[in-house]
Amino acid sequence: MKKQVLSLIAVLAVSLLAAVPMVSNVAAWQQGDQVLITYTLSHAYNLACEVSVQVSANGGATYTILPAALSGDIGLQPAPAAGANYQITWNYEDDGVGTGSNYRVKVLRRRRGRRGRAACF
Repeated sequence: MKKQVLSLIAVLAVSLLAAVPMVSNVAAWQQGDQVLITYTLSHAYNLACEVSVQVSANGGATYTILPAALSGDIGLQPAPAAGANYQITWNYEDDGVGTGSNYRVKVLRRRRGRRGRAACF
């Protein structure tokens, strides 16, 4: 009996660790001197996730811009299993970034203590 309980605990722990948060429906557009970024965040076990943003100035080849002038749904966010819609506002001029048509945005999510994964627009 004790072996079965330990086996069940091990299986549950592995399945919880295997569940990853998901970012989908990422969209970004310029509105005045800001970029609005929307995304959907979900996690099978309703765990909160750290959300961050990276920006590419070369069509997505590299993401070297780490914006600091962000507000809205950034940082630790609830991630319900059914998914929730969020919005981030980036004041790109405050980060010294200009305008152009070759920029791409990446929304990263991670559970605490885990590496981030990204969804791009």
